[in-house]
Amino acid sequence: SLEVRGALTGTMDTPRTFTRVATRLDAAASGAQFPQGVKLAADLSAARAATGETYRLAVVAAGQEIANVTADLPRGAPMIAGAWKLDVRDAEVAPFAFGKPLPAFTVVGAGAFDTDVRLSAVRVSGRLNATVDRLQIFMPELVVLGELTIGTEFDLAQSAGGIAVRKLEATAAAAAPIASVRALQAFEFNWQTREVRASDLARELFGLELHGAPVAWAQPFLKDIAVTGGPVRGQLVANARSGGVTLRSTAPLRIEGVRVVRAGETLVERVDVALNASADYTPHGWQAEIAALDVQSGAAKVLTLAAKAGQLAGRDQAVKATGTLTVDLPALLAQPVAAGVLTLTGGEAVVEFVGSLQTTSEIHAKVSLANLATNVD
Repeated sequence: SLEVRGALTGTMDTPRTFTRVATRLDAAASGAQFPQGVKLAADLSAARAATGETYRLAVVAAGQEIANVTADLPRGAPMIAGAWKLDVRDAEVAPFAFGKPLPAFTVVGAGAFDTDVRLSAVRVSGRLNATVDRLQIFMPELVVLGELTIGTEFDLAQSAGGIAVRKLEATAAAAAPIASVRALQAFEFNWQTREVRASDLARELFGLELHGAPVAWAQPFLKDIAVTGGPVRGQLVANARSGGVTLRSTAPLRIEGVRVVRAGETLVERVDVALNASADYTPHGWQAEIAALDVQSGAAKVLTLAAKAGQLAGRDQAVKATGTLTVDLPALLAQPVAAGVLTLTGGEAVVEFVGSLQTTSEIHAKVSLANLATNVD
């Protein structure tokens, strides 16, 4: 059961004006999971003096302050400026979630903010560290994530036109570091025009490094196919271009020792995958390019793919793709998926394709075989 009591108090200096307004809320939850009961209290106040206005919010759970916000509006000033602080855990708020399960989490952080009096332009900065677990309550497939640790340092500004990133550094880790992202210069994204703006187009916007993203994270979405292998590593950077963003790999995305199994049958055994790719987004459309996707088994390169795909902005625009796939036939036939199909000691297959995906899809392909060789007893 949940019980909430509130009290509103006010102090007036004239019959028409207030010098202070305050609200006190006390919530108490009890039940089989909380035999001792849990209490949560919130105090919110706004006060006016000759020097200006002050605002305060404090939330207390189990005798500990879990949230605090203070702000001041000096007399004649156009902006409200203040500070925020969080130190909250799931156990402190779960009893007040009306029976809805929550993930296990901790959030600790502090910083500053400012805004105009209409709250139409808000800037928030600070540091925030969090841990989160049991995300499977939102989606069963997320059970593979386990406990994550996330750290951020940021300086963000929001307005009616969009969001401005002045500073952003974030890291994610599990048992080992997973990924990190860092803004390399200030930039803005306009919600209405979908444009990205940066002061220096020659400089990179942000960098993303994958230190070791577990390939097992993709497993729940692959249904009856099991994929194992080393963690995903690589580096990407983004640049502003033509009102949009170009994302490209500066160090190939790599997965080593990949093994693919379906219904207990091994299809692919111990191959290494390396990907060099880029993607462009502008308000006029998008394009993605695979400069080289290499799949290698030992010293043999099983296949190489180079491809492009893109779509113009607008309704009912087709996705168009083109590319070339080169396959080393002996190396491919050595994989379990092709075991016993054919024995070749040499040979190469090249597939050149062009496709258009829309209401009606079309794919044209040219297949060439060369240098076929086999042993004849």
